[in-house]
Amino acid sequence: MRITSVVALFADLPEAELTNWVARGWVQPDRGDAAQGDPDQGDPDQGGSDQGGSDQDNPDQGGSDQDDLEQGGGGWDFREIDVARVRLIHDLHHAMAVDEATMPLVLSLLDQVYALRGTLRDLLDALGAQSEDVRAAVSAAVRRGPQVQ
Repeated sequence: MRITSVVALFADLPEAELTNWVARGWVQPDRGDAAQGDPDQGDPDQGGSDQGGSDQDNPDQGGSDQDDLEQGGGGWDFREIDVARVRLIHDLHHAMAVDEATMPLVLSLLDQVYALRGTLRDLLDALGAQSEDVRAAVSAAVRRGPQVQ
């Protein structure tokens, strides 16, 4: 999804504000160049749901972020996860009045919460694959709480 389609989802989000969020690294859309397929259709083979895989981390791929900023974000391809992040930032900034100076801290904390939830989900899946004896022993240990040594 192109930047114009993303800002059209919000009555009060100018393109310049979204471009600023990308420049700050709060949202990290893919580049929408020809090497990534048709950016208006999305590329199901791109996959991934984390925000860490942008070209900002690998300057050898495609043009520079400055080029995209000068073009007004015309080269960006916002995936579903990016649009969800834009919704989050929009709500934090517009509805909850989180200012720009505080936003990096809030986003970092939320990212940590989401990562922790994923880790706990993986742990529960692994525990679910264990025998009943192991699950009972872990459950008992959790109920007892931490042991001071």
